[in-house]
Amino acid sequence: MKKHLLFLFIFISRVLLAQNPVVDSLALLLKNAKHDTVKLRLLVELSEQCNEADILSYAKPAVQLVDDLIAKTTDNKYKDALLLKKSLALNDIGFMYSKQGLVKEALNFYTQGLKIEEKLNDKDGIATSLNNIGFIYNSQGQLLQALNYYSRGLKIQQQINDKQGIAYSLNNMGSAYNLLGQTQQALDNYYQSLKINTEIDDKRGIANALNNIGSIYRKTGQLAEALNYYTQGLKIEQQINNKPGMASALYGVGTIYLKQKNNAQALAHANQSLTLAKEIGYVERIRNAEHLLAQIDSATGNSAGAYLHYKQYIIYRDSITNTETRKASIQKQMQYEFEKKELATQAAQEKLDAIHAQAKQKQRVIMYAVVGLLLSVVIFAVFMYNRFRVTHRQKQIIEKQKVLVDEAYHELHEKNKEVMDSIRYAKRIQTALITSEKYIATSLNRLMKNNLSLLFFFIGTCMLAQNTNIDSVSALLKIDKEDTVKVIHLNQLCWEYDLISQYDKSLTYGKQGLALAQSLSFKKGMAASYNNIGNVYEKQGNYAEALKNYFASLKLREAINDKKGISVSYNNIGN
Repeated sequence: MKKHLLFLFIFISRVLLAQNPVVDSLALLLKNAKHDTVKLRLLVELSEQCNEADILSYAKPAVQLVDDLIAKTTDNKYKDALLLKKSLALNDIGFMYSKQGLVKEALNFYTQGLKIEEKLNDKDGIATSLNNIGFIYNSQGQLLQALNYYSRGLKIQQQINDKQGIAYSLNNMGSAYNLLGQTQQALDNYYQSLKINTEIDDKRGIANALNNIGSIYRKTGQLAEALNYYTQGLKIEQQINNKPGMASALYGVGTIYLKQKNNAQALAHANQSLTLAKEIGYVERIRNAEHLLAQIDSATGNSAGAYLHYKQYIIYRDSITNTETRKASIQKQMQYEFEKKELATQAAQEKLDAIHAQAKQKQRVIMYAVVGLLLSVVIFAVFMYNRFRVTHRQKQIIEKQKVLVDEAYHELHEKNKEVMDSIRYAKRIQTALITSEKYIATSLNRLMKNNLSLLFFFIGTCMLAQNTNIDSVSALLKIDKEDTVKVIHLNQLCWEYDLISQYDKSLTYGKQGLALAQSLSFKKGMAASYNNIGNVYEKQGNYAEALKNYFASLKLREAINDKKGISVSYNNIGN
């Protein structure tokens, strides 16, 4: 599920999602959802997809619901799944506070999400949170701290080969280096970002990198190069209808034309930039465009126009300055908290290193113990093999003495063979499962009493029992009529093949069972078939098909008031 990866000079407007039919559909599902786990999934997904103004109304209830559910369960695996949802919601809340300029609150929620992701070893989430925290420090002018977080995020993205994340992190680092005045390092990072974005065909990323490269060349006075990159970036921004990017690129092109004394082109691009900036309400873009227009009017002798645009520029500049003054006071507090946190992190790392050293020593001791145990097992096996040879020779002597008796018994056995074969065949089919379970139980009791070497025998027994179950049910299937009993046997085979990861066979029997149950209007059998098919799709990673079958099973079980089945369906959907 998407997290908000904040990166400089790319502004993804959620306003466009306000009329998103996906959001409307999710909201309707949330309204009708009865199970808390389903509600949680919908709340988190809505906080990811909705308009910015609605983020907190979905993300905050999601965090509270996670805390309530965790308090009610002792299942650690379920707790981890809940915490992963919580980290997403915390990230969304941090994003919203960052947009509102509530820097301290945003940093708090991003940090909470990062701690959860580190606990769960969610590397994608860790990288995203590190970039978001880096963006907070970047926006406060703490560029070295920002670079520290960007670099940490980049390292993880490279480990998991997240190319889009790598491109965004490189872009962020380039912007930080640019603000530090390290122009060449900024340009190197922008070019790397452009290369990766081109490989993955990320149009927004390509346009952003092109505009950033253009800004570097404009800064260094290489106007032809700057105009070339700005023009390329503007073309892509127009293709994808990214209005914030278009406003920025138009402003860049306008500044180049003004420096080249092409006032007509400069005026046209500046006016377009101002129109777009006002349409989307980006104050910084409006300020820049007004200032550029004042310069153009001054250059062309339009004193009245220059005065009006410069007056508007001052208004927007002062508005931004007041906001930045408030940020400066926050920055001092953040600097103190950052230094304090770094000291605590260093102490924690030293403690962690000591723990790791102890763990390695313990692992060596365990390894030596295991090697010693294995040698003991080998020696014991050799001893048992010799004993077996002696016992085998004794057994041969006894068998020779019983030859006559065995021959007489064989003659009697041959006379009754047909009857006995029929009886044994029926009994073997009826009791195959029971026999396997008793055999496994006996093996387990022996394992508890005997040494470690019998573990291999127990594993083999379990595998044999599984195959016996399949053979037994397959034999019954051959003599079944086209009735509900055959549906049950088909579903049993679907289940058995699922257990041994033969998913293709499992799906075949599951779908045969479903078709027969539908023809018989056997709702309980249909529900079981849908549930088994859903299990297979979930293990294959096809979650959309899995959910589709789980919901079909749930609907049938609710229709026949199968409370136990309803509980199983909700649990499958929740997981």
